[in-house]
Amino acid sequence: MNTYKNSMHVLLFTFLYALGLIPRRWSSAIANAIGTIWYAVDKGHRDIAHENMARVYGDKKSRVEIRSATRRSFGQIAQIPFEMGWALRMNRQDFMRHCKITGLPNLRRAFAKGKGVLILTLHIGNWELLPMAYIDSGLNVSMVYRPLDFKPADEFILNYRSRHGAQPIPKKKSMRRILKALAQRDCVGILLDQTAGMKAGILLEFFDHPAWTNKGLALLASKTQAPVITSFLIRNGLNYEVHIGPEIPLVHTGRKEDDVRINTQRYNQALEEIIRKYPEQWLWMHRRWKQRGKKRKIKNVS
Repeated sequence: MNTYKNSMHVLLFTFLYALGLIPRRWSSAIANAIGTIWYAVDKGHRDIAHENMARVYGDKKSRVEIRSATRRSFGQIAQIPFEMGWALRMNRQDFMRHCKITGLPNLRRAFAKGKGVLILTLHIGNWELLPMAYIDSGLNVSMVYRPLDFKPADEFILNYRSRHGAQPIPKKKSMRRILKALAQRDCVGILLDQTAGMKAGILLEFFDHPAWTNKGLALLASKTQAPVITSFLIRNGLNYEVHIGPEIPLVHTGRKEDDVRINTQRYNQALEEIIRKYPEQWLWMHRRWKQRGKKRKIKNVS
């Protein structure tokens, strides 16, 4: 079994490294072509992406515009393995020559509170490259993630994410490690744009439609008083931009359930704002509005 895992690790590394050797203008064109083919043959994910984008933009974009934007989003996702391979050959300093950071004062103000920083992020642009910008700024960063079902691939991605010093934290039973990281004044990134189970989630509005959202970030912020900021990495041509938003103020009503609901709704609204700015770079093919159990009436929170 170990031999198999090692072989798969070498194979995956070699594959990504080879992709990274392709000149970036070529790889971008190839990825767009792959995305077009993927869009054409993968009816399941295509239908999910169409449904999601129509839910958000149905009253603002025509059917043709929605299909065109969805097709381009597939090409954006197809660029990720090429970019990961390209980044394999770089150290942090080389990578940052291709990456511009905006909003660093927001991060410094949050970090100065001495409670660690909770980073609210999402599957947009190339989220795999985001930790490199933080580590280059001299900060320790951990990322909460859901392990892949295919173990050799999961171990490879784990190694990839930690190669520059980031500390991946498996989502299951992650609370203790997150609290430890915050106690050490680290930054902890949490992806909050995917559907959550009924036990871990709360049913709130996302783009004016009910969606199960993980309530863990609101609980962590309330427990630790660590500031929550938004951050994400997007493409700008062949370069990248890391955006760091201001702290999202934490609401305290004295009622835990209301606090969780209101703060989590605010996080959803922050993600909506990001997606509206860069719609083609978001992961539309995920069933974000998947319904679980009986539908419940959504409270109006602000």
